[in-house]
Amino acid sequence: MSAEGQRALPVMLGTAGHVDHGKTSLVRNLTGFDPDHLKEEKERGLTIDMGVAPWEIEGLGRLGVIDVPGHEDFIRNMVSGAASIDILLLVVAADDAVMPQTEEHLRILRILGVKEIVVVITKTDLVDAEMLELVQDDISEFLKASGLEPSGIFKVSNTTQQGIPELKTHLAALIEARGSSISDEDIQGKAFRMYVRHYFSLKGHGTVVTGVPCAGLIDEGSPLELLPARLKTSVRGIQTYRASATRSQAHVSSAINLRDLELADLERGMCLASPGVFTPASSILVLFRNEHPTQVIGKRGEYRFLSGTAAIVCRMRLLGVESLEPGEEAFVLISLAHPAVFAAGDRFIIRVLSPADTIGGGQILGSNIRRVRSSSAFLIPRLEKAKAAMQAGDYFKAALFSSDRPILDAAELSSFAQCDSATAKQRLQEAIDEGMLKPISSSQWLICERVEEIRERLKRHLDRYHRENPLAQGMQASYVAQLFRVDTSAAAAFVDQLIDKKEIITRHSCIALSSFKPQITDKQLALRAKLETLLTEVGAASIAKGDILSRLNAKDADLKKVSKMMVDEGVVTVLGSNYILRKHMNEFKEALLELFRKQEVIELKEVRDVTGTSRNLAVMILESFDSEGLTKRKGNGRVLAQKDVL
Repeated sequence: MSAEGQRALPVMLGTAGHVDHGKTSLVRNLTGFDPDHLKEEKERGLTIDMGVAPWEIEGLGRLGVIDVPGHEDFIRNMVSGAASIDILLLVVAADDAVMPQTEEHLRILRILGVKEIVVVITKTDLVDAEMLELVQDDISEFLKASGLEPSGIFKVSNTTQQGIPELKTHLAALIEARGSSISDEDIQGKAFRMYVRHYFSLKGHGTVVTGVPCAGLIDEGSPLELLPARLKTSVRGIQTYRASATRSQAHVSSAINLRDLELADLERGMCLASPGVFTPASSILVLFRNEHPTQVIGKRGEYRFLSGTAAIVCRMRLLGVESLEPGEEAFVLISLAHPAVFAAGDRFIIRVLSPADTIGGGQILGSNIRRVRSSSAFLIPRLEKAKAAMQAGDYFKAALFSSDRPILDAAELSSFAQCDSATAKQRLQEAIDEGMLKPISSSQWLICERVEEIRERLKRHLDRYHRENPLAQGMQASYVAQLFRVDTSAAAAFVDQLIDKKEIITRHSCIALSSFKPQITDKQLALRAKLETLLTEVGAASIAKGDILSRLNAKDADLKKVSKMMVDEGVVTVLGSNYILRKHMNEFKEALLELFRKQEVIELKEVRDVTGTSRNLAVMILESFDSEGLTKRKGNGRVLAQKDVL
């Protein structure tokens, strides 16, 4: 049948169970295809990697059936398959009943959020009725203890076909219901993301990558990027379930023919994604549950992290608790051995390195976490909000609350919202309308519910600053912005949100604790006021130190103390032995930047012309900007050292 005549259903059916319990034979009986596609699998007679068989259901369409491995050596592949499963067939052989691997598989599937389970008892032709009844009771008790409720229990024989038709009918009804319930948000509302499962080169076509997209859709010709390598590519062709297609989407197993990628560029676990949305990260913040029946997890430890098709050595750090008993959950900071791409809501598994065993897992709250202040009283309450948002399916809010920064940058917007820039802007506006975000510049937004958290951090910074600068009235707004990685242009708007008139105030245009009193005499405060008035009068011309001492009848020691205070506050700049208000230096800076926008090198004469100053003052201005790192010498002129200021 042509691709156009078949409908690819956004539903994945999967098997799980102990080795040699008949999973692969069951898939063959359901679909007519053999998922054991690797030569080594044929030779050894067991499933090593995840195989996907296409199943055409008359009147519904085509979907994929994943046969995940049962052998304990291949749990990693089992996890990558289970992560894609919407409906699970838990396969138990009648002549073996529930086995240890069955228990671990079910533990993994519960962690990965697989809710729709159908039990299939195979090899019924090998046991009598009494034994079959005992096995069914054993399975029922096992599932009840696991907190799982199957939608049905079917007894089949892969040899005689007994029970297979009834199982097919039941599954068709589940698949139809599941297909209609798949959220458009996962497909239409999110950026495309697919983790690399297999990759190979096909003669006449080039590089092909296979996997099951977890979100979004792409068409032939769509641009993509390979992460974390950040390599650009595009879609040359698509196959879904061994048939040519024009589109790939979430929950549909796909083979994607890519341009401009070599096999050497690829590794299993990499991510193909819509360009410019996702950022590789080496640290993620998660909600983790200890699912091991006996093991207590310590505050720190090294494990293996599995999500999508990736398996990465990691370190875990519990937040808010010293240890985690079986059945308990906690927020955890996970540091990955190498960067990878994950997003809020993704599920993961944690395994002990040796002896290999699954100890738990959960869902990701946010990625690219640079620093976590575990001593902060705001951390756990904030992460509880992230957890509530995640459980409600609002991954954008989960990412906002779990971020280590109280400011959302434009560069993070698409990644947090997991969608293209246009859709992300809609989500942004919704958050602004809800009062969750407040614009402080054209590219930065304050997370309103985190203002008190910022104030507490600022109070600690101010306390230290006052102790180190007892003469200064307080911090400049630009310095406060720098502490929180806020754009300089947004400094004033950001600081306005933090002034509470009780503990944090403004004093002489500086930010200070209300309890702080500068260590300066009344006489020096009076001198400060006179000096500011004098510098305002002389304007951009500046004034020499000797003239200040003479005109204000001041002592040199007092002037040093007062001028240092004003320099720290960002009010005054000292140019050699001359003094000038900082606002005039800012005006000179803008004039120079305008020159640099037109030419690479500027000469002293040009500086004099645009600033309207004397030759000596122009030299002092340039030397001051050299010392700040704004400009540097090149021959007889100056070039811009800070390219990012233009």
